[in-house]
Amino acid sequence: MLAYLKGAFPLINDPLRPDASILIFFCGSDFKLRHIPHSECLEFKEEFVNDIRDFRSYIDIFVKSGRYVIIGGGEPLLQRAPLVYLASYAKQQGAKLEIETNGSRPAVLKSVLKSGLADRVTLLMHAPLVPEKFQKVTQAGTFFKPVDEIISNVRTSINILKEHAEQTEVIIRTTVVPALMYKKEDLFEIAEEIKDVRAVWELVRYSPEGVTDKHYAGINPPSEDFLKRLKEECIKKHPQLLITTSDPRSPFSTEDAYGMDNWN
Repeated sequence: MLAYLKGAFPLINDPLRPDASILIFFCGSDFKLRHIPHSECLEFKEEFVNDIRDFRSYIDIFVKSGRYVIIGGGEPLLQRAPLVYLASYAKQQGAKLEIETNGSRPAVLKSVLKSGLADRVTLLMHAPLVPEKFQKVTQAGTFFKPVDEIISNVRTSINILKEHAEQTEVIIRTTVVPALMYKKEDLFEIAEEIKDVRAVWELVRYSPEGVTDKHYAGINPPSEDFLKRLKEECIKKHPQLLITTSDPRSPFSTEDAYGMDNWN
């Protein structure tokens, strides 16, 4: 079976997931984010086509560690069959599995959760679910699938995660980007959407490392104190929320994928 995949990357001292061992990176997304590394992987390009059976050996190597296998990207739920294939294989080998998603494919998310394939889901909440703000950050929406429909899908995904939070660990991640996604009012709007979900909300500090867009590559990261102040403001308004702050995951290079045999 073929799929659009950038590679499989070992996670060493990952600030976001110290309990993870490997990230399987799916390419293609319905969000055209400009402020992230690997933005070229948001497209479905022929150069990213790989046989997913080759990735089973990587799972075999890392499952021995007892740490999480992460399937992310990109938006992995856009490639349902390859996602289910790799997730099923990982679970058969005894792996704990985390899936990262932007929430735009609630039907696939629900199917994956009902099948018991995910031990943990990370929902990437890039922006408030307000059309103008959401479109500005995500560049999502087309004539055939307007931004209002995508926002509705994300809300449905939030409700699905709420329903499955007893069986599946839920993490919600928002990257704080100066001049784009940084105002406390924006975070308050996100908090309103997720306040009833049993989850950890991660506020991640933006980094321009690996960002190719000229505008965002020139933006400095927010300070740790700034993130802490945002966290405190959100907790004041919603004291039931469990909020953490973190540095971002470092960008991957192609060379990173070639060192995995050393983990045998």
